[in-house]
Amino acid sequence: MLDETLTTTAADLSRHFGMWQDRAMSAPVMVTHHGRPRAVLISVDQYHLYEAGTGGAAASALAEGANDAAILDRISQGFVALDRDLVVLRLNHAATSYLGRPADHAIGKPLATLYPALLDPTRSRIFAQVLRTGERIRFEAPSSLYPDQMVRIDAFPHAEGLGVLFHAVADVESRRQLSECDALRALFAVSLPAGTGRISLRGSFARVDPSLLAMIGGTAEDWLATPLIEIVAAPDRAALTRLMERVLEGHGAAALPGAILGADGAPVPVTIALAETRAAFAIDGAELLITPRAIEAD
Repeated sequence: MLDETLTTTAADLSRHFGMWQDRAMSAPVMVTHHGRPRAVLISVDQYHLYEAGTGGAAASALAEGANDAAILDRISQGFVALDRDLVVLRLNHAATSYLGRPADHAIGKPLATLYPALLDPTRSRIFAQVLRTGERIRFEAPSSLYPDQMVRIDAFPHAEGLGVLFHAVADVESRRQLSECDALRALFAVSLPAGTGRISLRGSFARVDPSLLAMIGGTAEDWLATPLIEIVAAPDRAALTRLMERVLEGHGAAALPGAILGADGAPVPVTIALAETRAAFAIDGAELLITPRAIEAD
């Protein structure tokens, strides 16, 4: 029976193996690693019964997938089992939480009533292909419940029908903003003699775009993890260090006039601009823009 299954961590199993070995004589022991189920410890007798396809409540529970249900209820992805007509047979806790309804209100209902966006003509063909070919297919679909969110879905054969694993990915607005940033970098590259890149919290290059490589030479691999100040002329390094500290402490975007060492090693007058970037609620680096600066005649 599922309720008889014991649970312990891999570390505790290692420390107290004798105790858990004794407990496994009477009931399966679920072994977790970093909070996720990894293995089940059972007695030799139960193993032989399970291997033979017979035997006992614990062996039957394993053979019928009861422990599989316990594992599915511990994963962060939503799981839905469907029959060949795409009627819901079972869900895990993550799926019921995402759909906002208990399992008994979803089981027996067509998937289309729970998640209409999954059954438009294009995605219906995906499910039909999985059923027909037995292949696993990954795709994305807009959320029927959260308008600004996308859901990544893995569809695969399961029992006599389909299994579906899903989880939310970056929302639509975030993706739009990322696309706009990429477009801006492309515009700088084709309309201005500007160089773009990214620095880490340590002030080293985390990304070097081709537009910047055209100014400083070399390849992106040559410059990754190299401090930004190494491409700056010596007289400007102290000022740049202060600028980086200010930006990376969250005081906003800033720029300074200076000079970088060009591909031939000669100083090139430029304006160096930095703007902080954030991951969740913390600053994780800065975007870099370097533009040539004209020298005024005396």
